[in-house]
Amino acid sequence: MTERKCFVFTFADVEVREREFLLTKAGVRIQVEPKAFRVLLFLLRNPGRLIPKDEIMSSVWNDSAVSDNSLTRSIAQLRRVLGDDSREPLYILTVPTVGYRFLCDVSSAEDGFGISAASPRLAANETGTRPRHRLWVVTALCACVLIGISILTRGPHPLATRFLERHTHSAIASLAVLPLTNLSGDPNEEYFVDGMTDELTTMLAKDSTLRIVSRTSAKQFKDAHRSLPEIARALKVDAILEGSISRSSNQVHMTLQLVRGDTDSHLWAESYNRDTNDVAALPDDAARAIAARLNSSMPTHANARYIKPEAYDAYLRGHYSWVVGRDEDAGRYFQRAVDLQPDYALGWSGLADYYAVGALDGILDPLQVLPQAEAAARKAVELDDSLSRAHASFGGTIFFNRGDWAEALKEITRSTELDPHDAESFHLHAKVLCALGRYDEAIAVQKQSTAINPFEHPGAMAEI
Repeated sequence: MTERKCFVFTFADVEVREREFLLTKAGVRIQVEPKAFRVLLFLLRNPGRLIPKDEIMSSVWNDSAVSDNSLTRSIAQLRRVLGDDSREPLYILTVPTVGYRFLCDVSSAEDGFGISAASPRLAANETGTRPRHRLWVVTALCACVLIGISILTRGPHPLATRFLERHTHSAIASLAVLPLTNLSGDPNEEYFVDGMTDELTTMLAKDSTLRIVSRTSAKQFKDAHRSLPEIARALKVDAILEGSISRSSNQVHMTLQLVRGDTDSHLWAESYNRDTNDVAALPDDAARAIAARLNSSMPTHANARYIKPEAYDAYLRGHYSWVVGRDEDAGRYFQRAVDLQPDYALGWSGLADYYAVGALDGILDPLQVLPQAEAAARKAVELDDSLSRAHASFGGTIFFNRGDWAEALKEITRSTELDPHDAESFHLHAKVLCALGRYDEAIAVQKQSTAINPFEHPGAMAEI
């Protein structure tokens, strides 16, 4: 049987290498989900033709039964990658209820040969009739080109790299992390996807000098059908981080793309495959890679203890339950996390919040659980002094349990220093300052909290 040929397709400033599953735009490698890549290949093999949805589906998803939504998501990802707009398409035209047409002229060459299908070829007798001096001219031009390429691309600081980095990186000072897309196909995995989104947001705030938009602000754009530049303008950020995650068996696959807000151009993309035993470190690894790419890295902090997969999963379930208001479930999962791993700082911090809020809301007995809340928060701080939320929990429990306002203020101030993007810590800081009678300072700190996240406590300024 003859081996199927693979091709290199080019259009506009995009090159698609079928054999390597590689897409580059303006020379920058861009990660694309495998199915979306196959959809693009199918379109590139049929430029200009209106292709029915069923034809694409049967070719790309021939090994499984899926709905049209899978094709729609793939087309949406391709549009984001290519910088296309469904309303004024340059590349992919949607014909509602029918299918898709690829609009751009496409050149193709068999992989390994480098001759475009559209390239003219020299007649066999042309080369022998040309004057000899032209050979010297061509040779000299080739030498100049090679020298120029060497200057631009070789060495520790090539000119091309420095120029591109200066152009694309200089203005990126703020970033929003959009909720990751759940590609597992299982709605029961939402707790894991949301937890990884929140962890990634937290680690970016910890590992970089960037201004990171609060999780609450970014979550309003979950599944929003708006362009990334629109979202960037709404959140007042320079760049957007989007991606997807799936978990099956013992493997986790995460794909991330960093997009510049004003031009919708891609700055960075990466795909991660991890065993579930290593998944707890994944958000930190990704955050450090992004910070390094944007030249905004913070000094490396001490490595956290190894987190058991079962304990990490229990924490993510607890965190998800906490966010959606199922406090009793959250407390049970946080307790399970520290039972599975007694040196898990995040688990103790979550447990402290559960006890403290339960007492303040009158759900739990304050006399019984406030001392437990303070003990859990103290344990979290002892285990990880760099954990902002642990210091905030500790300060809050000292404030409500013992009324030691000076000590509480010290811990909460430490929390805001560790994470200047956590609106909740600033809100608590303002409350303590208010209790101390330092009203002007309380108003100033609450303004910081509201600026970071105007959605969490909309009446806080009036209250302070």
